[in-house]
Amino acid sequence: MSITNGPNDLASLFSNNIISVPTFQRAYAWEKPQLQNFIDDISCHPATDDKKYFFGTILLTLAKDQSSQRYKNYDVVDGQQRLTTTCIFFAVAAAKLLLDHSYTQDAEYFIEQILRKNQTRKFHTISEDESFFEQLLFPVSKGSCVSLSSCVTPSQKRLFEAKQFFEIEVSKIDVDLLHDMLLTLWNAQILVYAVSTNAEATQIFELQNDRGKRLTDLEALKSFLMHGLYIHTGEEDTERDLNIVQQNFAHIYRNIEKIEALYDAPDEDQLLSYHCIAFELWEKLEDNSEGWTKPKELIRRLLSSVNDLNSRAAWIKDLSHRLKDSYEYALQILQARDNYSCIPLGELAVLGRVAPFWPLLLKCWKLDEQPSKSNFAQAVRLMESFTCKSIIAGKRSDTGYSSLSISARDFNGNFSSLNGDLVDMRKKWDIPRLFTVNLDSEDLYHWGPITTYLLWRYENYLRSQKGKQNPRLPWDTIVKPENSAVKYSKDHIEAQDPANPTLARMVKWDESDKEARPFADVYLHRLGNLVLDTISTGSAKGKGKFASRIEHYTANTTFLSQGEIVTRFASKDAETGEYIWDEAAIKNRQKALIDFCVNNL
Repeated sequence: MSITNGPNDLASLFSNNIISVPTFQRAYAWEKPQLQNFIDDISCHPATDDKKYFFGTILLTLAKDQSSQRYKNYDVVDGQQRLTTTCIFFAVAAAKLLLDHSYTQDAEYFIEQILRKNQTRKFHTISEDESFFEQLLFPVSKGSCVSLSSCVTPSQKRLFEAKQFFEIEVSKIDVDLLHDMLLTLWNAQILVYAVSTNAEATQIFELQNDRGKRLTDLEALKSFLMHGLYIHTGEEDTERDLNIVQQNFAHIYRNIEKIEALYDAPDEDQLLSYHCIAFELWEKLEDNSEGWTKPKELIRRLLSSVNDLNSRAAWIKDLSHRLKDSYEYALQILQARDNYSCIPLGELAVLGRVAPFWPLLLKCWKLDEQPSKSNFAQAVRLMESFTCKSIIAGKRSDTGYSSLSISARDFNGNFSSLNGDLVDMRKKWDIPRLFTVNLDSEDLYHWGPITTYLLWRYENYLRSQKGKQNPRLPWDTIVKPENSAVKYSKDHIEAQDPANPTLARMVKWDESDKEARPFADVYLHRLGNLVLDTISTGSAKGKGKFASRIEHYTANTTFLSQGEIVTRFASKDAETGEYIWDEAAIKNRQKALIDFCVNNL
């Protein structure tokens, strides 16, 4: 029996139908705020027939596969988040009712009508999460239950967390009230639009859902593109063209799932903006904002500029291909970073200012035809250099953003010209002078992560020299260590210890100092007195004077930059022959590190 359009209830929606989430829809996305709203709505609503709970609008299309003799198969175009959440809630709540003999029969009936009847499940999520969803709702045994460790996608993690959330909330609810809540859902009024084709669905797709997460810019753009195809495609070609766009968005959403699981990855709307900067002819909108800040409005304007109405459908399909490619490029870039390739993407990630470069990264990745991506790698190294020097020069994180956006839009594959532009950017805004001046700061220790970055890069520079056996320290050991004990950080060579008498010694840095000041103010926090270390080994060194810590810089270290503290920089006492860490040693090391930064960063 087919679903009738208009008002329905949840019971009739599931009675003789199987509903599935098609591949071109996004995976499960609800989180705690939406789950809390869901359960609050139901618990506050009276379980009466005269005041039915309004579940919302559900948009369905008739599925191509109608092989079942007993059930009608539908794909859900709008409402999949609510339906998925409802199934999880029913599974958790019914499990509690089964334990109460007063409601055992009702619980079994709810399960049979909403979740599964004769081993036929009524609702199916996207194919990548189907097996997980099955085990989540119907664990074969206690030992076969899914766990957080078995989640392989972000959406599976959200499905698991949704069930956890409901288990906690349901445990607090009296069984009678819980029964009433299920009745409220069972009788909930649903406004159903069930149509035969995707073309019809594009006409009635709702762009806003107040009870769920707001539509992302990408989802709104997808709806606009599909609607545009409906308008501009001949009737005989509509379903074919819609299928092309849907397949492209299926690829996009699966890549989004993979991207979301990676460290410091941009979200889907950020990537949409980056795509628009790099690949679409963006311009100012009516409100004087840049077109890429409002992708749907930009695309609407670009589409309207295609004068030949018959060409607009082809333009939409081409755009969907370009979008698919951009999300694929983003995934490939992040995977290259995480595979520790020779491309210095990790170094850029350590600096924490990747966002301004993403449009240019996408464009360079696409246009570098070298299998090794050597042109891309060289451009990334220049991006890293600009970022590092900008931070040391004290510039804002958005410095150069406008220039970079224009470079991304206009870049046509001439890497020599692009590299020249990136080099020229390093010379702007007084960056070279401020970079050199600030490296000599007497308080560089307190400059935050950038100081750790400099010391990490210097350590890897030493490890890269010919004949050195120590492997380079990977970028993610800086930004996402396994635990705090192995986290790399900056450490003082002459310890920062109030009881250390050296810190009170009155000293000058050079002849420009008119008066002597305490060592703690002049030398302690300078680059020359800082070295890369882990938090745990840094603590093991203690806070005593250099003489009591010297063994940690000789036999007990794996850091080359620590080993050369003694072998290259420390002074020797003329009488005792013991190594000492004095002003001359710090100055010598300061000069060496600054020379490295100027010549290699």
